[in-house]
Amino acid sequence: MSKIYWLIGQPGCGKTTLAKRLKKYFDDNGNPAIHLDGDDLRKIYGAYKQEHFTKEYRIEWTRILQRFAAHVADQGITVILSTVNPYRDVREEFKNSRKDVKEIYVHTKDIRGREHFHVKDFEEPCIPFISILTGGGLTEEQSFNTLYHYL
Repeated sequence: MSKIYWLIGQPGCGKTTLAKRLKKYFDDNGNPAIHLDGDDLRKIYGAYKQEHFTKEYRIEWTRILQRFAAHVADQGITVILSTVNPYRDVREEFKNSRKDVKEIYVHTKDIRGREHFHVKDFEEPCIPFISILTGGGLTEEQSFNTLYHYL
């Protein structure tokens, strides 16, 4: 069974950037991975209507992504998932049901112009596998090196 690395955090915090670097790292080291990004998946499934941003829909969407990631990982493929995934109980339920999920909390204090997309009721994780701060004078390389250190 392969691992699922789930990068969560508010829009614009650097999840996708770190996920792409992580995928390259795995690919370059002979462990091909798939990167599933929340924005890309929403485009594919047409999930950008206003009604898709309610709490109820976000919970259902997260569960759909969880099932999809689990299906891919069960086929022996490392999964890197980068999504907002705002609700702690939904994340914990998934992590408790599978031993292969590594939650990576990505956050920043920088203003990056995507704050109007932030989820107002986003719940920070209690105990993520790792917490990565981006920006604040840190380069992309430094943030990735923090993640790399824990792998």
